[in-house]
Amino acid sequence: MSERLQEIFSTKHRASRATLASLDDRDLRELESAVLGEAHRPYRAKAMDALVVARGAGATKALALVLADEREDLALRAAAASQLGRAGPTAEKPLLAALEAGEPTILVAAAGALAKVGSPEAMDSLRALADRDDAVGRQARFAATVIAFREGRPGFEPPPPEEPLPVPEEGRSRLSLRPLRGDEAVSALADIRLDSFGLSLVPETAFRVDCARERLLVAVDPERVKLEQPTVAGVVARRSQSQGTYSVNWLVLAWPGEGGKFQLGVYRPSGQQILSGIARREEERVSFELGSVVGRGNLPAEVRGSVERGRLTTLEGAAGVARPMRGEPQPE
Repeated sequence: MSERLQEIFSTKHRASRATLASLDDRDLRELESAVLGEAHRPYRAKAMDALVVARGAGATKALALVLADEREDLALRAAAASQLGRAGPTAEKPLLAALEAGEPTILVAAAGALAKVGSPEAMDSLRALADRDDAVGRQARFAATVIAFREGRPGFEPPPPEEPLPVPEEGRSRLSLRPLRGDEAVSALADIRLDSFGLSLVPETAFRVDCARERLLVAVDPERVKLEQPTVAGVVARRSQSQGTYSVNWLVLAWPGEGGKFQLGVYRPSGQQILSGIARREEERVSFELGSVVGRGNLPAEVRGSVERGRLTTLEGAAGVARPMRGEPQPE
């Protein structure tokens, strides 16, 4: 085993991009063998991640074999489905085949991956699962919405949000905004390039938001943020304090509402809503306001800002330092 693979398999976190970029053909063949369980079996999940980052669509075949093999452990098959969502459009076919499986774990993972790489051809298969009143149904409904919005198609609008979750007056932490520039922007977008949900994300429309000890990346698609039709406008990624890298936590959806306004929603990839609000468009300027909604693990927050020509120009708001406990009284 090369030193590069030793680093990938031994590190607690994801290997560095420099290490993954340095893998040679022998390393990649060995990673593929590990994914298939032919070698280094204890490291199969790490091998999946590394193979997708290093090879992209070239990882599809091995991951599809694991996903389709009913003899494999369910957790490994679900991991393969999730990684296929990072491998690009070539992964759609094996993911659609996985929707015929009976195991909820596989169905949730495959539907979530299709939200990233699925085309309109996936809609019928997802809608066939959407009536289920469980995690499978919720993920299928949200995946169908994301695919439809990516195509600008109406008729797949999310349900109304839960009740508002106000920010307590005590313990409020203010948001600060600044553009990401140069190498910082390039590095941050490189972290999330395989989890962009089909959006065109560029350094010019990437921004850093700090709130207490949290650091977020807000990246919007400059064309989609014009709000001309239902759309996936951008993503929000969180920076790991231990690794210093970003991973996508939320999606920003927008769709036409009443009175010429647009409805906004910020969602976890699972479909759970985090924030709800409205946007108003005046020529090339879009102003918006968002507030948290009640939901498991949701952080109370309120955000206001504006976007001009695809660029986030102002942002202000606050968040609660701690999530309220279940049953804790909320301010009137």
